[in-house]
Amino acid sequence: MQARTTNNVTPASQQPVLFDPERIFQTLLKYEVRFVVIGMFAAVMQGAREVTEDVDVTPERNAQNLAKLCQAIRSLNAVVLDGEGNPMPKVQLDEQHLEIWRVTHLQTSAGNIDVVLDPAAAHGYSDLASHS
Repeated sequence: MQARTTNNVTPASQQPVLFDPERIFQTLLKYEVRFVVIGMFAAVMQGAREVTEDVDVTPERNAQNLAKLCQAIRSLNAVVLDGEGNPMPKVQLDEQHLEIWRVTHLQTSAGNIDVVLDPAAAHGYSDLASHS
């Protein structure tokens, strides 16, 4: 998978972000996060000829795994984005935030990540993992 520059910018530097899904996945695996890739990137991984500039994941929803996820995405300098894509640097990124928001849009040094606890047409991680 080739990394590419996107229109997203890092909040601190205002420089274009290199969308690097391989780095995102390597980081999640390094922290031993249990997750399933969903959305358009999952379709691309299955051979769809689409272009996407983010990764959508559904994590296993227990406190230990959500804590690992938070560590992993913080290591990528994650900043929470609002629904319009604007950075919200003062929002605390922790397990409680993930549980309350259900869908968290993040900007990281490796590209954008959407964390979706309850994706449409599925019943969370367990349901998705059993079919993957």
